[in-house]
Amino acid sequence: MEFPASRDDDGQRVQGLDEAQIHNIGLVVTPTEIFLKHGRQRNTSIGSFGVFNAVALPDGSAEVYLAVTSDKEDEYTLHVGDTFRVSDQIWKLDRVEGLGSRDWTVVLTRVD
Repeated sequence: MEFPASRDDDGQRVQGLDEAQIHNIGLVVTPTEIFLKHGRQRNTSIGSFGVFNAVALPDGSAEVYLAVTSDKEDEYTLHVGDTFRVSDQIWKLDRVEGLGSRDWTVVLTRVD
C-alpha cells in the first residue's frame, strides 16, 4: 500500500504516518529529504538544520545560507546541486521552492 506524502507543521514529509503515529510506535526516523522553511529549525536524528536566508542571484539561481549542527557546527553557502557532509552522510541542496517570495522552502536531499 502506498501512502500520499504529507507535511507536518515543521515541513518534514512523512510517508503515510503522522508525527504522533511515528512517536507512538517508537520509530527513529532518519530523513532522506528535509524541508526548511524561513525562520524555522529542523531537528533530526542526525543533527539540526537551519537556513539563514535564500536569495535569488542576478542570473536567477538560488543561493542558500545553511547552518548544521551534528557532531560539530558548520555554516555553508550553497547553490542548487552543491553537496555537504553531516556526520557520515552526504546531503545536497536539491531545490528552493518559492524563491523570491516570503514563504520560501529549502529542500535538502540525502545522496548516500
